[in-house]
Amino acid sequence: MVTQNPDDLPLDELLDLLQSEVMAAPVLLGTVALAGAYLAGHGNPIVGDGIAAGALVAVIVTVRVSASLICTLYVNTVLHMEALAAGDLTSPIQYRDCVGRMTKAMAVFRDNREQVRASAESATAVVAQLGLGLDAMASGKMTYTIATAFVGGYDRLRMTFNRTVEGL
Repeated sequence: MVTQNPDDLPLDELLDLLQSEVMAAPVLLGTVALAGAYLAGHGNPIVGDGIAAGALVAVIVTVRVSASLICTLYVNTVLHMEALAAGDLTSPIQYRDCVGRMTKAMAVFRDNREQVRASAESATAVVAQLGLGLDAMASGKMTYTIATAFVGGYDRLRMTFNRTVEGL
């Protein structure tokens, strides 16, 4: 029985817990199936066969449902990671399942990628505007200034360029 929130466990303990809980149900049901087989072989075939057959069906269902639940979580996470790697920065990232630690990291990757993209766009705009200004100066236009403010710390370059032009 889990008495601690799985999100609070260290990763190695979480993996151990997951493995033990996934393995416990089939082992328990397998034991019941063996008990049924024992009864069937020792004088009570109808009850024993019924117990063994029921336990075997329960083992199969438990294994299939467990595999489906676990695989679905990982497959969905992989699909979200692939979409993120392809540039999808808008899809929601879920935190509610046992893959929550990975999905939290995905959110950080997404946010970092968005910041890198925005920074690259800003740098491209700065280079373009400074290039226009330097081209104007090279062609003899010594009054060209850059009116549009640059984003963040880049605006200092614009102001320095404009002061340089004014000083000429």
